[in-house]
Amino acid sequence: MPNLEQEALHSAYEEKEAEKNVFEEVEESTSGDPQSGGVNVDFSFLLAKTGDGSIADYLDHPLNAKKSEGMAQVLRGFTGIFGSLDYGLVDVGLGSLKIIQEKKGAVTREQSI
Repeated sequence: MPNLEQEALHSAYEEKEAEKNVFEEVEESTSGDPQSGGVNVDFSFLLAKTGDGSIADYLDHPLNAKKSEGMAQVLRGFTGIFGSLDYGLVDVGLGSLKIIQEKKGAVTREQSI
């Protein structure tokens, strides 16, 4: 009769094997024949671990202007997927969204006058 420790080890081993199989399936599905003209997409980012630290660590993140717990969790996830979020592309994207929001706000204010 196996003991609890052996069962736990066996369960952990099976989980790692299942995770390995998922990675292999992702690799197979994304490594198509380059001459087939198909698009090769790498979906391995879907299995990325979350970012380091707790959600509370992301409350003071520069991209979390409203100190939102939800945004903090999103930022922690993005950090896990994309690494450090200090790329210029992030600033460009967020700045563009703010400009659009500001323009919408200006149009709404003008219509109410």
